[in-house]
Amino acid sequence: MKLDIYFAIQFLPALVNHLLQTTAVFFLVWVLTAMLQRHRAALRFRLWMAASLKFLVPFSLLIAAGQHLRPEAAQPVETRAVGHLVTQAVQPYAGPVLPSQMLAPVRYEKRNTKVYMAEGMVVLWMLGACAVFGLWLRNWMIGAGIARRAAPWMTMEGLAVRKTRGVLEPCVFGLIRPVLLMPEDLPARLTAQEIDAIVAHELCHVRRRDNLTAALHAAVTALFWFHPAVWFVRARLLDERERACDEGVVVAGNDRELYAQSILNVCRMYAEAPADAMAGVTGGELTQRIVRIMTEAASMRLSGRRKMLLASAAALLCGLPLAAGVLGARAAYADDAGVPIPFEVFSIRPTSMAPQSGAGGPLGGIRPDGYSAHGWDLWSSIMMAYSPRDFHGWKSDDIVNYPKSSWAKTRYDIDARIPAADIARWREQDAQHELLSAALREALQERCHMAAHVAQRERPVFALTLGKKPPKYDKVTGAQIYPENSFAVGEGVLVPGNHPRLLNVSMTTLAEFLSNGSDRHIVDSTGLKGLYNITLIRLPYEKRDASEPRPASPFFDLEASGFSLKPTTAMLPTIVIDHLEPPTPN
Repeated sequence: MKLDIYFAIQFLPALVNHLLQTTAVFFLVWVLTAMLQRHRAALRFRLWMAASLKFLVPFSLLIAAGQHLRPEAAQPVETRAVGHLVTQAVQPYAGPVLPSQMLAPVRYEKRNTKVYMAEGMVVLWMLGACAVFGLWLRNWMIGAGIARRAAPWMTMEGLAVRKTRGVLEPCVFGLIRPVLLMPEDLPARLTAQEIDAIVAHELCHVRRRDNLTAALHAAVTALFWFHPAVWFVRARLLDERERACDEGVVVAGNDRELYAQSILNVCRMYAEAPADAMAGVTGGELTQRIVRIMTEAASMRLSGRRKMLLASAAALLCGLPLAAGVLGARAAYADDAGVPIPFEVFSIRPTSMAPQSGAGGPLGGIRPDGYSAHGWDLWSSIMMAYSPRDFHGWKSDDIVNYPKSSWAKTRYDIDARIPAADIARWREQDAQHELLSAALREALQERCHMAAHVAQRERPVFALTLGKKPPKYDKVTGAQIYPENSFAVGEGVLVPGNHPRLLNVSMTTLAEFLSNGSDRHIVDSTGLKGLYNITLIRLPYEKRDASEPRPASPFFDLEASGFSLKPTTAMLPTIVIDHLEPPTPN
């Protein structure tokens, strides 16, 4: 078996964390059931079943569900503090933080004690799980064999009754479609009234689906056999389910003494069915059951105060992890939004690539562990560091005071890597552009001694207005299904073709899309609100104007689409260079 240090150190603390949380829930249920001893056994059974299922549901799942509910904006500091406290409350144990050099696989010729111990624990767990599951499977196969050999007898309240040969007590077998197995000699040994009482008990098992809940706890026992609480919960579940059925039989009007005598007679004449695979009549603490049947008064109804107590406990168990996820995610979002990831390595050197003609994007881009760009000048790197737009939307007047020296026209190759500990946050798509911009700004400040700021400047633009021809757009009024060949653009998509279509987009998005082909920024002045489906009429190649500077819309006939572009000016954010030097050597 190959088991590395990462698994040994990271998985085991997470398991201990989950077991501590589950143990806390177990003790809470123990206290609640002790307070409810005079109430219905079915209520206590549900509480113990909840404690059993908690073994299968880590709080981390609820925390993860809460994290998906985080908003898109950072929350106030007070909210982050509460989220931190809640997260700490539901996560009592934290594993050690691994240095990056320990995340690599271990060389197995240099195995250490921790690896051997971890492997030994896994082997021991597997042996125990197989033994517990094997015992349950054996009992289940025995029951299946008996049910298969049993002959049909009758149907009682929609339940198939089969008669069996042998010494097995009356019992219910099956999860989805249970059957009642009755010894064929039972009518000769018990009176009709006693048989009715036994059947009433078994029908309670069917209505409660006790075989299904027993199978669920059998799965919990097989996985967590090493935890003492699992075995305690198993005993309580078996006892409370029999008490619940006893209460049901007595409440239905059956004579207490007759019912108790019928249980004792069955116990004397037949063998007990395996309780984890079949629901019989003689299970649980038999002596205490008989005493309770004969002496116990009717169960108390839950008072309003106790109902409030149970509701509060349920809200605490489910709501606390969800709140931790929501508030913790808000805290992480708010904290991470203002914390840049600096490059651990930032190499910049003159490129060996030949200059490329035409407008194109960078060779390279964001990598899973950093960033690379080949053949870019410092102007492009500054735009990447400060502009929220894609490089297709950059304009020559986006930067002012850029040096006119020859070194400022030099093209460079950039190879940057981030620390290994920050890779997970770096790969988050929502924050990736902001993290890259912040890292580039810091790198340029360090290597080029750059000082810059963003200011509003009045600049020439084109205003997108409504034209004179009938419009080629429709307002969106309902949900839309996008074609498979579409590409995301703003809040909608672009469907390419001879006449491209923009679906589910605002006029602001249309203006930004058209800006990609113009030497000026285009701003929305249509006055139209909402989302639209827009068809753009593409200009034939022979009619396109390739002159410099580019015309307002070199690719599309906007007049034919119902729009017009008018030259004007607007206040736009502009990058102002205060100081810039050639990059220092690597």
